[in-house]
Amino acid sequence: MELSYYSSAIKTFTSFESKNYTFYTEAGEWYLALCHLKNQDINKSKEILSDIIMRKTSYANEAADLLKKLN
Repeated sequence: MELSYYSSAIKTFTSFESKNYTFYTEAGEWYLALCHLKNQDINKSKEILSDIIMRKTSYANEAADLLKKLN
C-alpha cells in the first residue's frame, strides 16, 4: 500500500478475511477500506467502513471519523 500498489494491496488485505477472525482480520479490513478509497471506489470504502463500525472492531473510531468526512 505504501508504494501505491492499491490493487495488489486489495488482494492481499482481502486474503485476511477468513472464518478464523484475528487481529489481522481487523487491520486488513481497515487497510482494505483505505485502498478502495485511494482507488476512488468511495462506495466500497464506505461499505467496509460501515461494517467496521457496526461490528465495533478496534478500528471503529477511526472508521467513524473517516466515514463522516466522506459523507
